Amino acid sequence: MPKLHVEHVDQEETFYCGTAVAEMILKFYGVVEPGPVLGLQDQLWTEVCQLTNGPVRSPNSVNCGGYMATFERQQCYQCNRCACWYTTPQALEAVLSARLKKAVPMAVPVATMRDGTFDPIPSTSGLLDRIDRAAAPVAALVALGDHWVVLHGYQEADEESQPGAVEIGGGRFVVGVYVNDPYKSEPETFVPIDEWLNTTWWTLVACGCAADQDNRVAVTPG
Repeated sequence: MPKLHVEHVDQEETFYCGTAVAEMILKFYGVVEPGPVLGLQDQLWTEVCQLTNGPVRSPNSVNCGGYMATFERQQCYQCNRCACWYTTPQALEAVLSARLKKAVPMAVPVATMRDGTFDPIPSTSGLLDRIDRAAAPVAALVALGDHWVVLHGYQEADEESQPGAVEIGGGRFVVGVYVNDPYKSEPETFVPIDEWLNTTWWTLVACGCAADQDNRVAVTPG
């Protein structure tokens, strides 16, 4: 699968990774014009705040990481830590659906167990299948659910024995994936597949609702 062209966008605030990812996907679909768009991430953040659904947060949430007093709909959870979301998967799905005028399903590729541990390969295969099928980028949660990035392609090995290649579903040998990270200023990041699978890139969501926690979460218009 050749990598898709997705214009890289820097997040304008420390908590704007979700809105920056939304901007990148909207630009890919031509809903937003290329280049800098003044005030767009602020508008998208307002939409995230308005469209976030879930239980009313506890007054004790004021002590949770990421708590924002002005974000009344903010979702906060007590898991192995107390943490508050900025952009939940549900909110990102809702913002993209409204802007794209179509339903945007939230894909939750559940990682299967292998030898008592979660196996990231089936869920990664699901992401790459979606990129192939829809020829469209995918918003993926990384870093234990703390950060949104855009996955927009992958590099296949020339042959099975190529160093660093890993079989990712159906005889597809992959050496790495292409990511647009709004926190980094470079246009794109090539992540070797073993790094994607075995570090904090593609990890279980550490804290969230039942639909999020202990899953790997992606949102795709495909």
